[in-house]
Amino acid sequence: MKPVKHRGLTLIELLVVVLVLTILLGATLTVMQPVLSSTQTREAARLVNSYIAGAQARAVELNRPVGVYFERLPSTPNACVQMFIAATPPPYGGDTYYSRASVNGNSVSLSQSDGASVLVGANDFIKFDYRGEKYRITSDASGTNPTFGFTHPTAPPPKVSAAGVPFQIYRKPVKSAVAPLQLPATTAIDLQFSGMGKTGVLPTSTSPIIVTFAPDGKMDEVYINGQPWRAMGNALSSMHVLIGKLDQVEPPADDPTKNNLIDQTGRWVSISRQTGVVSTVENAGSDSNDVAVAREFAINHEQMGGQ
Repeated sequence: MKPVKHRGLTLIELLVVVLVLTILLGATLTVMQPVLSSTQTREAARLVNSYIAGAQARAVELNRPVGVYFERLPSTPNACVQMFIAATPPPYGGDTYYSRASVNGNSVSLSQSDGASVLVGANDFIKFDYRGEKYRITSDASGTNPTFGFTHPTAPPPKVSAAGVPFQIYRKPVKSAVAPLQLPATTAIDLQFSGMGKTGVLPTSTSPIIVTFAPDGKMDEVYINGQPWRAMGNALSSMHVLIGKLDQVEPPADDPTKNNLIDQTGRWVSISRQTGVVSTVENAGSDSNDVAVAREFAINHEQMGGQ
């Protein structure tokens, strides 16, 4: 009986098989690429929503303002790929029980408060005698008895006795040590189309955007270019941030229509001004680059209570 010979593949046959598999794999990846990209954007929006909601819950738990810190990407300032928790330091009332604040025109001097030269800066707030309005500090504290300017868009100067009164200084939120949120690869928060209300957009800058929540869970303040938006006399509205693709934050010169406002795979994460509820909704898109048109669906969804 003759032994059975097993014939193997020739080199040419093997190359043909590899070529066919490569073509099939390429075709599959081409079809799946939009699906995979959309999945990453949805996951990024889910993570951003959860991170913001976590900051809101922490503000309620600690009974003081806590927020989120949108870090701008140095190479692409309109993109944010990493977020931090923004913690508000406890109020500062001087170095001793006998620390006092005295007023001379539009400036304040603090006695027994040398620590203010390090701790107190422009855009912090001061309240006199533990009551009344908060006044915005307009310059960094300096000197032996630290002195700084202050203002208020509507309130008159406070009535302070010559001996001075106790005070509380409410300092700006700072980046905390809590683990940051890193968005999935290829995704980003597009800050050029994000903003407040129906049409408000954020100014181009290298400074981070900070959104804080009050102890009752409602949106408390938005810091833009280091300045509190509401304290500058501006109305505070619901915040809407657009989650999209990193490579579409700055569209290529040969295809300006390739941007996240048009891309309907994007997601809006909204923070309600009235309730503090954080919601996520699809980007309706706008072929005319009209922010109001693109945000309309998100605003309607937020006004109905979010999800």
